[in-house]
Parts: sequence; C-alpha cells; structure tokens
Amino acid sequence: ICSLSTYSGEIFNCYPSYEWNSIPCEDCQVTGFCSPSSNSTFASACYCREDSCLTSMDEMMVTVQSSSLAIRDGGRMVCTKWTGECHPREEWILSSCGRCDWRGECIPTLHPHEQCICRDSKCYSASSSRVLRKGSMRVSRESRKTLEKSMSRYEALMAVYSHCRCGSVDCHGLMEKSAPPESEVCLCFYNKNTASLWPCYQPEKWKGRRCNACSTMGNCPFSSSLEGEHSCLCVDEIKMCVRYEGMESGSNWTTTAQLVNFWDISPTTTQSPFHRKKEKADRAFGYKGVSDPIALKAKAVENVIFSVQGLENSEKEALGYSKKEFITKCSFNGRECTIDKDFSIHLDPVYGNCYTFGRNDSEKKDEMTSERAGPQYGLRFQVFVNVSDYLPTTEAAGVRLTVHSSDEQPFPDTLGFSAPTGFVSSFGIRLKQMTRLPAPYGECTPHGKDQNFIYPDKNYSTEACQRGCLQRYLIELCGCGDPRYPALHLTPNCPVDDPHKRNCLANGIKSAIYNMTKDGCSCPQPCRQKVYSVSYSASRWPTLSSMVQSADCPTGLAPHLCLEYFREQGALIEVFFEQLNYEALVETEAYGITNLLSDFGGQLGLWMGVSVITISEVAILLLDILTSILCCGKSTARKLSSRQRSLRGSARNSEYLLNRSSVHDNHVHSHPSNEGKRTPVGHHHPFIH
Repeated sequence: ICSLSTYSGEIFNCYPSYEWNSIPCEDCQVTGFCSPSSNSTFASACYCREDSCLTSMDEMMVTVQSSSLAIRDGGRMVCTKWTGECHPREEWILSSCGRCDWRGECIPTLHPHEQCICRDSKCYSASSSRVLRKGSMRVSRESRKTLEKSMSRYEALMAVYSHCRCGSVDCHGLMEKSAPPESEVCLCFYNKNTASLWPCYQPEKWKGRRCNACSTMGNCPFSSSLEGEHSCLCVDEIKMCVRYEGMESGSNWTTTAQLVNFWDISPTTTQSPFHRKKEKADRAFGYKGVSDPIALKAKAVENVIFSVQGLENSEKEALGYSKKEFITKCSFNGRECTIDKDFSIHLDPVYGNCYTFGRNDSEKKDEMTSERAGPQYGLRFQVFVNVSDYLPTTEAAGVRLTVHSSDEQPFPDTLGFSAPTGFVSSFGIRLKQMTRLPAPYGECTPHGKDQNFIYPDKNYSTEACQRGCLQRYLIELCGCGDPRYPALHLTPNCPVDDPHKRNCLANGIKSAIYNMTKDGCSCPQPCRQKVYSVSYSASRWPTLSSMVQSADCPTGLAPHLCLEYFREQGALIEVFFEQLNYEALVETEAYGITNLLSDFGGQLGLWMGVSVITISEVAILLLDILTSILCCGKSTARKLSSRQRSLRGSARNSEYLLNRSSVHDNHVHSHPSNEGKRTPVGHHHPFIH
C-alpha cells in the first residue's frame, strides 16, 4: 500500500499491505493525513501504519477489495452483492469476526481473526487475501510481485529549488525557466521521467535525515533518525523522504549550495519522454473518444490479446489454468477419463488455454469410440471456472465449446458455443459428410493447402483459408502480422503500443474484403468435409440433494452455501451423439453425356419418327452409297482405259487404209484421162496422228 499524490500522481511511502490497518479516522487534512478515531462509525476510512493515517482513495477503501460488498451512489450507500440490499454508510461499523465462508459472510467469534464490516448482526469480510482450497480448486491466485514494475517509471527523483506558489496548506511548483525572487523559491522534488515538480514546500520545512532503505525510484520510508545507510530529505507533514546524495552521515542538511536550481536544468520541452511514450500508447490503445462501456471492453479485450501474444507459449500457458484446475471430473462412454492423457492443450489467442478431447494414437482408438447414443455414453465433464480470477473485461461466466473434426483447426471464437455456470449444458451432435464435385461441375478444391496456409498441421477449411489470406494481406500492407492469427513465414506481429501499426491493421481489415480477391486469394469449399451440427439444451445444476451427500464441498460450508458455490463457480458439460448414423450429402453431375445422347435420340424420335432401326437403315444406306461410289469409280476407270486402247487401234487401221488409197490415186494420175482434172482424195481428208 502506497501514498498517492492526487496533484502529480507520484507514488511514495510504500509498505507491505500487512503493515497497514484499516480503521476509522477523523480530522483529515487537505494533505490526506488523519488522526485515528475511537468512534466505530465510519467518519472516514483510513489506512494507518504506526502513527501515520492516510485517507483512502475511495470513500470506503475497506470495502473496495471485499467480494461481498460494493460502494454505490457516490460512496453514500454500501450494498451487499448477493442480496442487493443497500444501506447508508453511517449504519455500518468496523468490527472483527471469524468463520467466514466463501461468500465473505462472517460470524462474530470470541477469537476473531478477520476484519469485517457489520450492520445489525450481519458481518462481511473486508479482506480479499483469503484463499479457499479444496483439492485442485482454488478461489484466489497467488499474489504476484508487480509493485516494482508498476513503480519503475518513477525513477530519477532529485531535489531542486524551483519557482513556486504557496497556499495555506502546501505549495505548487512552477516550471519556470527564469530565476524567481527569493521569496518565491521552494524546495521540490523533480521527477525527470514525468516532468513534474512535487511535493513542494518552503525550504525550512525540509529536514535532513538518515534512511535505512530507499527504493530504486528514489523514495525512502519516512525516518526521524540521523543514523542510517542513506542520506535523505524528509517532510514531516506528508511523511515523505527522498534519497539525497551529498550529505555526510550524522550531519544535518543546512546548506543550500548542495542543491541545483530547476531553472538551470529545465528541459527544452515541457513534455517528458514518459509522457510522450504514454501519449503514443494511448493512441495505439484506441480508448480516446470511446465512451460506451461495451465498446471500451471490446477494445480492452483486443489490447489484452495484442499484449499477451508477445509472450512465449510457455508463458501464455502459465497465465491460464492447467487441466486439473479446469477439468475436475470426466467420463466417456460410461467410463472414467484420464484427464492428463485424454485432453491436449490448444492455445487460442482469444480464450487462452483450451483443451481438446481425443487421442490420436491407434492403440487407444477403441477407448475413444462411443457405443451408444445419448448423454450417458458420450463425453461428460465438470469444470471449475473460478470467477474470482476473471478480468474486468470478462462479461460472462462459463466456458466455450466447439465441436470439430480431429484433423481440422478449431475456431472457438466464431464456431463455438457458450455454456454458462450453474447449468448442465447438453450438446447433441450429428455428423454430415459432404462430398462436392470439382471443376467443371463445381468450385471445390481437393487439396487447397499451399505455402501460405497458416495451419500446416491441419486439413484445409474455408475459415482457415480466409484467415490465412487476411494475415498475408495485412503483412504485405503493414509489414507485421495480426496477433489474432498465427504467424506467416516467421513474420513478427505488430506491437501493442505502436499507433501507426495498429491503425494500419484496423484499416487493412476494413479494406481486406474488397482487396483480397483482387490479389488472387480464393477460398473455395473443400471437396470432402465432415460437418457436425449441434443442438443445445440446458437444465439447472446442481441440486441441493446432491450437495448434501457431496464430498466436494469446501470445508465448513453448509449444503445451501455449497450449492451456491458450485452454481457460481462450476458447470457440467455433456457432448454426445444423438444418433449412431450420419447423413451423406453427395454432389453429382446434373446433365452428363449419357443424358445428352438419350435426350437427342428422344427428340429425333418425337419430331421425325426416327428410331434406332431407322438410324441403322440410314447408316447402312449411306454405307452402300459410299461403297457404290467407290466401286463405280474403279469400273469407269477400267472402261475408259479399254476404249482408249480400241481407239488407238482404229486410228492405226485408218492410217493404213489412207496410205493405200493415196498410192492408188497416184497411180491413176500418171495416165491422162478425157474427163476433167480431179483433186486427190488425200488432200481433203484430215490426218489423224
């Protein structure tokens, strides 16, 4: 528990919580310091250590950590979380009690060991450090050492003189760069990381002391001693000490020459590196301008996912619950499960540690087979969710369940079902086996996996392909991946506090739906796929009669309290086959070549009277015509050849006769005649050569 300055945000005077007591106090000053009060009513809620009392940040700090009470109406009303009853804060008193149950309700005892807030005869614990254990169940986690991390930004405190403006109680440092008048000079502590001057008091109110232990940030526990390991400067009014280098042991701090002036060392810019880093992170987180609570929680969940993905898988696994912490009981097919062997871990970016039921080894295959339909022969398991460890961003109590094939990647964020606490959630499943046709009949893919598939150990699915396409598109656009999806080719994810990368991812997701297909990313359906249809039903769980005989109740809880405990913290899940058969959906070609020929023949028969016999006769006729044409061509060629030979023989005979006739004419012309002169016959007959 630390002191906090509401002016500058500085944290100082830190001590372990067990050294502080929460008691009523009075006479509170503006600085936050009060005096213990003997009155048992809540004059003010304070935390006190030794002789120092501080007002709490809340009007009733002791109930802020209580699991059973809550502050309402600006701190004027105190309400019980279980019944919703509210009463004015003046009616509640601080007391001591014991025998507190898991809900925080306590009973006054002779030997009290817990601090409580009481009204009438009802008391409620004001502590959240109680741990309730029963077997593997736990209500509170072990405390983590986060003080050093949360305080590390306040390193490098130094004492300086600064220009100030003083009121009736304290002074405010002014970050002036010029030397002020002597009357307006204060001694302040300057934080170089936050660029703030606080606290500031007149120099005479600071005392040189010796402190035994100082933190790395520079603040020290308040001390009034002059003997110690470290020299420090302290202000009695606020019980604050800061380490100061330069004072010898045993000497008082009186000289002013040992301190520097702020106006001599003031930075050139009023914004410190811490503030610049904080502004950058605020832009990356995206809370600015968002006022709706649901939108704020959605943005917070996204930031948590981005933050966690920077861890190693072993660190992520350590943040969640183990198998035995989460799954307390299990049975399958009427037989007890072996939780360590039957469940394997799966790290999901949204839900953290998820556990998959089912073995891959062939030796145990028979043990993982359901013999009959119905809840008693399926998977039944009881879970413990421990709502006390939920983050503020978690809006519902329960578990998330998804049913998928063993060789497909599960996606509980999009293809899952929610099972609430306090109920038996029954999930009846039916198997559908899809068989699709590839091109040219359909657009399914027989394989689909390529070098850009981000789930290399799993079979192809449309959802996995789409996520891989989106991750590849974002990497090409922003130079880093989205941590909500697996890494592609060892490309690092975008950091949570980089506003430019976060803004690039947000814009890339909006434009991806239009641009991914242009880049050649297509995600058709697989040609063979197993689809599980799920039907859900629920009933109240557990019953009071089962809790009476139950040995699982935490020690000291009555049956009705144990009933409320399990209804808040646990759930029973049933997953079973509704029928031991499956539905096969098979795609076939709508119009094949056989149907085409059949319809063609039918149309010819309808409109032309053509049948198979007619077609056969036409074919035979065409064959005969073709044969006749071929044979006729050969006969004609032979006839033409014979005629040519006969014509050549006739020509030779005619030539012989003509020659004989010519000789006869010549013989006639050699003897004169009384008749007129005649022209020889051979001169007028054409000669056939």
